[in-house]
Amino acid sequence: MNCSGKTPSVSVITTCYNGQDHLYKAVNSILSQKYNNFNLIVVDDGSTDLSTAILRDIKDGRVLVFLENHMGRQKALNYAISKSNSKYIAILDADDVAQPNRIAIQVNFLEKNPDVGLVSGGKRVAINSKGEIVNTGEAKAFSDKKIRETLKYTNPLFHSSVMYRREIYDLVGGYDESLFCLEDWDFYVRIARHCNLVNLPECFSYKRKHNDQFFDGERDAHRSKAGSRARAKIFFRTVFYLNAKPVNLLLAIKYLIKSILP
Repeated sequence: MNCSGKTPSVSVITTCYNGQDHLYKAVNSILSQKYNNFNLIVVDDGSTDLSTAILRDIKDGRVLVFLENHMGRQKALNYAISKSNSKYIAILDADDVAQPNRIAIQVNFLEKNPDVGLVSGGKRVAINSKGEIVNTGEAKAFSDKKIRETLKYTNPLFHSSVMYRREIYDLVGGYDESLFCLEDWDFYVRIARHCNLVNLPECFSYKRKHNDQFFDGERDAHRSKAGSRARAKIFFRTVFYLNAKPVNLLLAIKYLIKSILP
């Protein structure tokens, strides 16, 4: 619940694992939003640094904090969303920074476009540990048609800037907890069966680049055997869910073999 006791329209989901250096700025970027009808659900996924202390020190009725044993990002995301009953779900990673008008723009867009189940920001801005802009760019796809085509071979959506309808999340069963990484790409492929996806030209969140980035403690997880297994599963799903060409089936088999071989 938010401070007024009403069910918020939006739940912003943040999972944190040893994110002490940038966690406060991420949380503050949500609490500073121009849109007011939201809550922020943070799952501390078994942090061993000062993240837990930082979260315990937050005194804001819009923030719900859950301190859990380490479960991994996929389970942590699903767990956090299970604590929400909002119409919309927004994602912000614990080291990124949301723009002040992000929630307002996304809610307004989804309200006016009932055929769209997910909206993200197509402008990409990367910042360093000091918050300085180090790179800018644009997504590879903006329209639903282009996004669907791009999803067949790569991920054109920035997870830390997405907002989607809770009913769509429930429909596909949430994030696949059997995956060690690339869970966002897999999630988009599955929800594309049921609704349109759109990248707007705005930048909704700054993506922070720093030396401590990793997936559950394993650097470059997307290039590991677990990453190969994830890619195999995703490419199989693109064939059945997005009518991808047979070459994707071959890619699925290729990555499956790669994940098995020593």
